[in-house]
Amino acid sequence: MLDRGARDRGAKADKIEIQGVAFVEVDGQPEPVRVRFCHVTDDHITALCEGWRPETFEAVPAEQLLAEFGGDAA
Repeated sequence: MLDRGARDRGAKADKIEIQGVAFVEVDGQPEPVRVRFCHVTDDHITALCEGWRPETFEAVPAEQLLAEFGGDAA
């Protein structure tokens, strides 16, 4: 919620005509800031995940890593 007087300082929320647009207040800044958000649906997330595959790595024994990097097993 914007504080009293925010509209007088530029936050004319009743004039917003674009979905995802809002005004927020930032600590230490007197004027409200206009921001825009996107709407991400489950279908967007599913499509994004379908194109992603985790990288596969070859397992390296701990003893080999310790020998390479001078570590101690204890």
